[in-house]
Amino acid sequence: SIITGGASGVGKGTVRYTVASNPNTTALTGSITIGEENFTVEEAATPCEFSLGETTASFSSTGGTSNVTVTANGANCAWKAVVSGSFIKITSDPSGTGNGTVAYTVEANTKTASRKGTITVGKEKLTITESGAP
Repeated sequence: SIITGGASGVGKGTVRYTVASNPNTTALTGSITIGEENFTVEEAATPCEFSLGETTASFSSTGGTSNVTVTANGANCAWKAVVSGSFIKITSDPSGTGNGTVAYTVEANTKTASRKGTITVGKEKLTITESGAP
């Protein structure tokens, strides 16, 4: 907080202050002391956001293993990877805090039709496509 007006005076008055934007993913707390009174100023955190190292991955019908990196905008940002598609299995810890990696396996596809599934972290999705069997 920065006092922008009324920093000193006698009797009644108004103290004006500004609070800079908070780029952190943790809330900030400060205080202003006027006379013998303390006033607490609290500022909300910037919401956690995530990005994935890739948004698409393709596999042949034999399947395989891979991983995707998770980048968070704050070291204290907790995330959880959620799978859509029964043929995709997460083989690492599906959750983390801050930056991390999600390892996964794609099972072999014995049907002739290709299939799609996703791994979602926050609002970000990795779309996984697997070819059908020949």
